[in-house]
Amino acid sequence: MVQTMIAPEGDFNSETLWKEAKPENLMDTKLKCVFEYPAEAGSATAQTSPVSTRDDSTIVGDLTASADGELLKANKEVKILREEETSLRQENFKLKEEILQLQKQAEALRQTSTRSQVKVEPIYQAHFIIIAILTGLIGIILGKFLL
Repeated sequence: MVQTMIAPEGDFNSETLWKEAKPENLMDTKLKCVFEYPAEAGSATAQTSPVSTRDDSTIVGDLTASADGELLKANKEVKILREEETSLRQENFKLKEEILQLQKQAEALRQTSTRSQVKVEPIYQAHFIIIAILTGLIGIILGKFLL
């Protein structure tokens, strides 16, 4: 990825230019680089090139073998992690079900305990009303005689 920007004329600091650059002013380009070895003339290069290609092929072979080994290890690790993920998901699902069952049981216990408490004798409001009227009358009578 190559990012380019048009620089202003005159002296400028490249660090501040890149830091203060707006995304609209940047141009992104992807480049593909291909490196080719130049063909050198001479018999010495002709003799060394087959040897170097053999060395390159063994190096490439070693690299591919190590890459294949790493790929196999990575695949095994991915399989293990996926199995672990599925087992954790199943365990999570079971725990959620247990939580729901416990909540239902707790709700049922609360309802039965509140039903048993409701059976207490009801309080009659008539008694309170009569007491309030009597205290009011007594207050009025005492107020007239004392004042």
